[in-house]
Amino acid sequence: LSWVAIAVAGVAALALHLAGPAWVGLFGELRYDGALQLAVAATVPMTLLVVGQNLLRAEDRAMPYVVAAVMSTVGGQLLGVTLAWAGSGTATEYLTGIVIGYLVGGSVSMVAANRRGRRLRRGELGAALRLGAPTIPHSIGILLLQMGDRIVIEGVEGLGSVGRYQVAYLVGSVGILAVQAF
Repeated sequence: LSWVAIAVAGVAALALHLAGPAWVGLFGELRYDGALQLAVAATVPMTLLVVGQNLLRAEDRAMPYVVAAVMSTVGGQLLGVTLAWAGSGTATEYLTGIVIGYLVGGSVSMVAANRRGRRLRRGELGAALRLGAPTIPHSIGILLLQMGDRIVIEGVEGLGSVGRYQVAYLVGSVGILAVQAF
């Protein structure tokens, strides 16, 4: 089921990427390039991380869970800030570090979780979709509510302010994410 979820995230990211030029117009002055394309691509390593951490949580395997959390949050943030600082300070450089953090943390969590891998049995995918599919609109709604402040900031202060807000938000959330991991 883990790999099915990751494959679905990959298909969704590809669809969002292909439709990028159409939906980006909803956000005013944005163009679908660089950082925004990287943010869409981040869907796959982020899903890898979340799926792996959920498996580790279900198995009560705290140490690999925490290692993956620290690598993805603290490591990704530090790498992103370092890349932006060493480079020209672009959002693409910063997001590159974040995506690498997701990829490394996700890979660590999946390797640790899949040490006892097994095949999907008949009927498990359907049962999982019956249980999980109704939560998808709810999860999307929560994500949209969480992003609402960025849309308001963009309308009032402009796109540059949204970028500064997002960086501050992510850097400020490292402590909360570490506490949640523990």
